[in-house]
Amino acid sequence: MIDVDLKEDSSPESPVQQDLEDARRLEHKKRVRFGYMMALFCAIFWGLWYVPGEAIWLINPFDQMTAAISATDGDALATVIGAVVITGLNAIFVIIALLVWNGALGKLREMGRTVRQMRHCTKWFFLASIFGGPLAVLGSFLAMGFVGAAFAAVAGLMYPVVGSILAHFTGQKVSKRALLGILAIVIGGITVYAGGLIEDLANGGGSIWGYVGGIMAAIGWGTEGIIASKGLDVAEPDIGITLRFVGEGIIWWVIAIPILALLGYPVLTYVVQILDPLTIGVLIMLGITFGCCYVTWYKSFTLIGVNRGQGVGNLYGICAVIFLFVFMGRVPDWTIILGGILCIVGSLVMFTEGSIGLETLKTDEFISKEAAPAKKTSSSTKKTNANGTASKVKLRPIKFRILELYSDGEEHWNSEVVKVIQSEYGMGSGYGRDLINFDIIELAAGGLLKELAVAQDDGTYKAGALLHKYKITEFGKNQPCLASI
Repeated sequence: MIDVDLKEDSSPESPVQQDLEDARRLEHKKRVRFGYMMALFCAIFWGLWYVPGEAIWLINPFDQMTAAISATDGDALATVIGAVVITGLNAIFVIIALLVWNGALGKLREMGRTVRQMRHCTKWFFLASIFGGPLAVLGSFLAMGFVGAAFAAVAGLMYPVVGSILAHFTGQKVSKRALLGILAIVIGGITVYAGGLIEDLANGGGSIWGYVGGIMAAIGWGTEGIIASKGLDVAEPDIGITLRFVGEGIIWWVIAIPILALLGYPVLTYVVQILDPLTIGVLIMLGITFGCCYVTWYKSFTLIGVNRGQGVGNLYGICAVIFLFVFMGRVPDWTIILGGILCIVGSLVMFTEGSIGLETLKTDEFISKEAAPAKKTSSSTKKTNANGTASKVKLRPIKFRILELYSDGEEHWNSEVVKVIQSEYGMGSGYGRDLINFDIIELAAGGLLKELAVAQDDGTYKAGALLHKYKITEFGKNQPCLASI
């Protein structure tokens, strides 16, 4: 087996080694492009979500509920309560869609393993649910209800600015090209809605709560991505996003909505009336579009970073305009054309960024620092755990187990680690092999593993595959999850 060492001071010495290096670069390029495609799909689903998101206000029982509350408590409070109930139902139907998605992928057992890791993993997704649900989604509905959809969209389009600022403090690479692309997309998104925004403000509509809601949306979505990325370092995106919405569902249906019912508002009376076929259909569309939007959003974070994922995801503005025109007959004006051009330019700027520089999404300084190291376990404990029974191993999320296998500080080929985990977790199929290998890729992209060499598979692992040799980094060693093993 011929392999290429990836030392900076070495260069390929033969045509075979040159071919391997070219294959490595092509593979990294495909990974980055896949991350950008996930962010683009996020924008499409997010834009599509605005169609059922706007329609839901106009159908029973939500129109009746807001009218009834408005008659006794005023329009403002009725709008707030309507936004709470709609956001809560949106969370429930997203959870249903994501459970079906994870069931189809065969990841329900992995979800159970991840839930058990509240201290080291799940807590980040529950914290993200606070910023993503009661802050971002509710804030967006408040902005729409009080001021108008145009203002809500403008406020939401500013979230990548918040995310990029926070990404700098979490060690994520933010290149000048990425910043330029994000800036162009943000300006383009604002331009798309400029005409509608000016009209809304000129008419004097809304109240202070609408503007507060707009700020909530920008801060919430920008902050959520950074917090969730902490959990995504050691958890799978499909699992992480499901737990994030479970956390939001608990907030709405265990805390907020029961409190509203206890205060005497007839929210539960109207909630039980959602079984009308039209209402259920709209809610299902809400769940599917927003669920797919979030799945692809989180997946992009692990492959291209939060700032790039949020930047490209911000194309939802132009996507929303297109879908609202197609499905609801809204004719776009010149501001939409100009804004769309700016959004496309910003996307092209980001798409053309060199992929080899994104092999690792975090800066070298962040990866190498040894701040707040995890507790060290005794050597005997490590040995026992590394060779523990299958039942104990299966209690750990797969990424935890991958890090454990690399925690000996030695270099290991991905094929070796994949085979060990396939045996321990009963994932002997080609599909299981590829799922595990993708987890390793995400760990390397997140800076927990460092790629040292590549080689061409001899047919014993996967015909035609490029093998990668990794070693755990200081950042990987300091993960709290290793202290729990």
